[in-house]
Amino acid sequence: MKTKTIDSAFALLIITLVILVTSCSKNHVPTVARADTVIRTVIEEKVRDTTIYLNDSSGITALLECDSLGRVRIKQITDYYAGQFVKPKIVIKDNYLQADCTIDSAKVYVSWKEKHVTSTTSTSQTVIVKENYLTGWQWFQLWTGKILIILILVLLVLFIGYRIVKLYTKISLPF
Repeated sequence: MKTKTIDSAFALLIITLVILVTSCSKNHVPTVARADTVIRTVIEEKVRDTTIYLNDSSGITALLECDSLGRVRIKQITDYYAGQFVKPKIVIKDNYLQADCTIDSAKVYVSWKEKHVTSTTSTSQTVIVKENYLTGWQWFQLWTGKILIILILVLLVLFIGYRIVKLYTKISLPF
């Protein structure tokens, strides 16, 4: 009968230790404070074009005369101006005056590229939020409970030790 008491007390001690060792633990990892910055750059290229009309002129002023054979010839050029793109050309042949002022193109087609760069910066911040924090009273209760559990375990070990000593020896202890 006495061995059953010792065995049951020992089993109770092991069960109590297993329950205390496998208590709840905090697995929740708090959110870490961090800031993320995202820079988004958009580059747009647009092709633009236009037509530019050129204003250009040229001219010549000359004195003409007839020689003894009746042919026309230039006696003196009094004024001559050439444009940037147009140059006058004068030909006298068989008593005919031919003046040519030609330009390759009266308009010029111009094209260019415009580049527009747009940058957008967005910042997101993650802040630690404390959830389920303990108050001072809850901390006091928690530590008081831990101390009481340790005292109960010490008393249980002393009681079981006393029973074992009493069982195997016939010594009476003062308590």
